[in-house]
Amino acid sequence: MISEINNLNYDSFLVKEELQKNISKDIDMIIDSKLKQKGKRVIKEKAYQDFMKSEHNTNEIIKELNKIYLYRNKLQKQETKTKKAIEKNINAYNYLIKNFLKQEQTTIVLNHHKLLDDIPNEKIKLAILKLIYINNYKYYKETEKTHQKLSENSVLSYQNILQKYGISKELYKDEDVMKKTIKEIERILVLMKLFGIKDSKRMVSLLTTSSSAYLNNILSLVNSGYITTQLLQDNKELLEEKSFFYDKVNKNIISLNNKNINPMLLLKDEKRWLTDNAILANNLEVLEDYDLVNTMSKTNKYNFLESTELNEVIDTVLELGFEPYLEQTLDLLNIPLNRYKRIKILNQLEEPITSLDNLIETLTTNQFFVPDDKLDNYITPEEEIGTINLLKMMPLPEKTAQLNKLSQTKRTYIIDDKIYSKNKLNKEIQQTNLQKIKNK
Repeated sequence: MISEINNLNYDSFLVKEELQKNISKDIDMIIDSKLKQKGKRVIKEKAYQDFMKSEHNTNEIIKELNKIYLYRNKLQKQETKTKKAIEKNINAYNYLIKNFLKQEQTTIVLNHHKLLDDIPNEKIKLAILKLIYINNYKYYKETEKTHQKLSENSVLSYQNILQKYGISKELYKDEDVMKKTIKEIERILVLMKLFGIKDSKRMVSLLTTSSSAYLNNILSLVNSGYITTQLLQDNKELLEEKSFFYDKVNKNIISLNNKNINPMLLLKDEKRWLTDNAILANNLEVLEDYDLVNTMSKTNKYNFLESTELNEVIDTVLELGFEPYLEQTLDLLNIPLNRYKRIKILNQLEEPITSLDNLIETLTTNQFFVPDDKLDNYITPEEEIGTINLLKMMPLPEKTAQLNKLSQTKRTYIIDDKIYSKNKLNKEIQQTNLQKIKNK
């Protein structure tokens, strides 16, 4: 367009210049002719003016020249206007590039009218509007989520969901339960319903001391058959996260599996899941040492798994001659060690135990003729027999050989008609050897 305008101006002035040259030539020829004919000498310029007046209508020529001049000005104005429009468009594109296209869009774009008003190309406008829409959409969605969250987590929403589960406003403070989201509150309430928790005060307590994630872990134990909901109802603290009940059960399951013991056995006495992990693992080692793991199924009570004196109880049962009864049932291990002093008193009175039932009744009755706290007063201390002292003094290879010659059962030695627990005696001998080494 600009080149066309420039060409047009140039051609226009070129025509004018050629016209003037041709007119001058014609005038010169006519003047020279006139001067020769009349024989007069006049100033060329004067003759020129006179000739122009006599031969040409100069007013018409001036009018035409003015038209050319006006047209030229018109073209110049159009060119200036076009240049300004182009410059305005360039500035609009530069503004768009600077304020939108080159910036990483991290906020919502609100000034799209200012960005696009001066853009002349409608396709570009449409493309930019699409970009702005895509950018703004994610912020609108976030705003919508925030609004929805605020709406859901209003005080009234909490009160409504708690009322739905029978919890009245008098039982809780809004600020306490509102520390969790409304969805989390409802998840916890649903799980408590599955566990059979109906007491409103307890439910309110668990809303602040537990979580849906923890309760779901507990639910997995119920669904796997390791525990029942009754255990949870009877021990409300187990549903609190700080009880670490889920972790404790899992570790105890691992300990049982390591000894090839079916964890489902504890379903008969599921309170044993509360046993300290270290104590339970140690007692399983003790049972293995005495080859009693395979008899775990021969009882419905597993109190002995949380005992801190299981070694001593087993040694006592064996040395009182009840190894056959022990192989029939591990119920004997659930009886406190002190109670076995009753049997020692009966042996001193030559009142032997005649059956497993007789033994269990003697150990469990609360009507024994000597109170438990006075049993020691009626027991005569036993002296170690010479053979035991002799064994302890022998070098280790000789001890081993002598022990192998003794009459024995799976778990005991019989020395001079007296029963000794193998594990107990071997430990004592080992301790004697260590002491002898230290004394050297």
